[in-house]
Amino acid sequence: MPIYLTDRVTEFDIEHNDNAYFVYFDSLKKDNNMLTTLMLRDKDNGVPVIYRTNMSDSGNWLHNYNNINYVKEINNCISLINKVIAENKLLVFPMHSFNVVLHSMDEKIADIYKNRLENVIKSSSLKKDFVSHALSFKL
Repeated sequence: MPIYLTDRVTEFDIEHNDNAYFVYFDSLKKDNNMLTTLMLRDKDNGVPVIYRTNMSDSGNWLHNYNNINYVKEINNCISLINKVIAENKLLVFPMHSFNVVLHSMDEKIADIYKNRLENVIKSSSLKKDFVSHALSFKL
């Protein structure tokens, strides 16, 4: 099944596509209150992308942050995405939300996420199971 890059994921998308897996964005503390995150956090078809410690002003990861191994967290998230793809399931990835998240991150950490995601997309493209309908995404 393809990776479907879409601009946004809506409540309707989540409620009417039980067989699709949806990427959502959250913190380690799980205190993101975006509607799609709240809808997907406890569902089997939610695939989290963890990008900060918590949603407070001081919750952003910095590249020299010593209290958490953010690279390990990033690798865990990318591994979950790869697992869904390897199991031949449709993965819906909201690019607008991802771009917003990237712009809120430390630049070096954002680069790690972009590079890892770019590798996932490239490997999926080689298998000819990649579909994109997002116009705003630029790797």
